[in-house]
Amino acid sequence: MAISCFIVKNKVVSAKSISGHIISLGQSAAEILIDEEVAVHSSVKLIIEPHKDHDASEFYAKVSSIDRRGSAGSKIMAGIEFTSFPQDILQ
Repeated sequence: MAISCFIVKNKVVSAKSISGHIISLGQSAAEILIDEEVAVHSSVKLIIEPHKDHDASEFYAKVSSIDRRGSAGSKIMAGIEFTSFPQDILQ
């Protein structure tokens, strides 16, 4: 699933978007592949792009890990843990 990622700092969502994709999705966490590195423990807002099966959805998460070794090309693999998540995504 294609996503747009925004850093959240001091409860303010950045205007700059980082493109990426969800690689794996679980009930409380996910792995994402993004175009730019973000710091571990950063708060992020993610918007899942509209798809034939669902409308655009947004959720919030904390970056729990960064893996440069598992990254493809210039992309960065990040582990995230959800802090707010729309349940319709899992259906």
